[in-house]
Amino acid sequence: MRKFGAMSAPRPREQDKEAKLASAYRSIKQQYDDLVSRNMAGVFRTTVDGRFVGCNASMARILGFEDEEALLKQPVSALYFDAREREDYLTELLDKGSLINHTIRLRHVNGHAVHALENVHVNRQPGGPVIIEGTLIDTTALLQGEMEQRSLLENYRRLVERIRDGIMIVQQDRICYANPAAEALVEQPMNGEALGRILHPQDREACADLFKEAERIGTAGPVELRFGDAVGPWHERLVEASSTFHEGGLAVQLGLHDPGPERALMKERMRAQMAEEVNLVLRKEITEHRRTQEQLHRSRRFARSLVDSSLDMIIAVDGEGYITEFNPAATIKFGYEADEVLGQGSRQLYSDQSEFDRIQQELNAHGAFAGEVRNVDRNGREFLSFLAASRLHDESGHQLGSMGVSRDITAMKRDEEALRASEERYRDLFENAMDLIQAWLQMGASNT
Repeated sequence: MRKFGAMSAPRPREQDKEAKLASAYRSIKQQYDDLVSRNMAGVFRTTVDGRFVGCNASMARILGFEDEEALLKQPVSALYFDAREREDYLTELLDKGSLINHTIRLRHVNGHAVHALENVHVNRQPGGPVIIEGTLIDTTALLQGEMEQRSLLENYRRLVERIRDGIMIVQQDRICYANPAAEALVEQPMNGEALGRILHPQDREACADLFKEAERIGTAGPVELRFGDAVGPWHERLVEASSTFHEGGLAVQLGLHDPGPERALMKERMRAQMAEEVNLVLRKEITEHRRTQEQLHRSRRFARSLVDSSLDMIIAVDGEGYITEFNPAATIKFGYEADEVLGQGSRQLYSDQSEFDRIQQELNAHGAFAGEVRNVDRNGREFLSFLAASRLHDESGHQLGSMGVSRDITAMKRDEEALRASEERYRDLFENAMDLIQAWLQMGASNT
């Protein structure tokens, strides 16, 4: 008879099967744990009354906690800014049983808001507590990016509506958008209008070529096109085109500019450039004039120095014969100060009228005079001088006056006369001596 224990022991094949099932369970559980722990999305399990049952590291990281244990110690209500938000959330979740792509706002450990997108469902276990299970991803950065993008779009819209240049979006010959500046440049509303209706008929072909060029290489222009209508005036505008998208379809963006101010500005710039060039020439001429004036002043100072330092008498008269120059040597010899004779006739400097007329006749005939003249000083004393005079003319040949340089030769003439008298005495003495010698020689010969 077999024993009872031997009959109840499991068979080896059944033991192997149970071991394989246990190993497979452990493997699947490990894979599940790895999937949860390594998931970049936050995974959580909570009770309805607000206790954490479990979470992964990503859930703790999203909310700013060091690890899962730190988050599990927190009540779920601490993650909400307002208790009513938690209540509204539970009401909707329990009513629907699950929420897909549900947006939620939670409190970060530092106090700022964490915006998240979650998928959550209610796990109702028979005889057990109701568990809320779900995953969420942090969309705070995405939401901030969307807000910044909306802000940028709004700023761009305001900029487009306030700039002075006109902007139009054209799609299939229909104006989808025109900013206020474009409507002001064309002087009529254009949104929804056909572009061809407001284009001058002679410019439609040029506009079509502009569109083809923009669609082919991305940008085109600028070209001048005329806008208006059949009854109103045509406005010439400078147009640039660029390829773009509008509401998912290809479009062309047109930039409109009024060439009038630019042309006026260009004219002003040209005038300013011409004025600058003229100013440059004037500055050069002024500099050259100043240099010439300085050279002239130096020449005049040099000439004045020569005249004033000359030992000879230098006297100049104008065309009427009035004295215009009277140097210090003349002042010393004639006894007149320059202020006394400037503007006076030069006749008073000569001993008599005939002497003055003789010199004038020579100047009129030959333009120059050189010779001895008899002058008279302030006290009426006559003196003999040697005068070299000539007429003065300008570049055109017109007579300006006369200038003379003279030197007192009275003493020299006196010395010449004394020398001549001495020579005559010596000649007479020599001739008489020769007569005496000849007579003495004759007397000696006769005595012999």
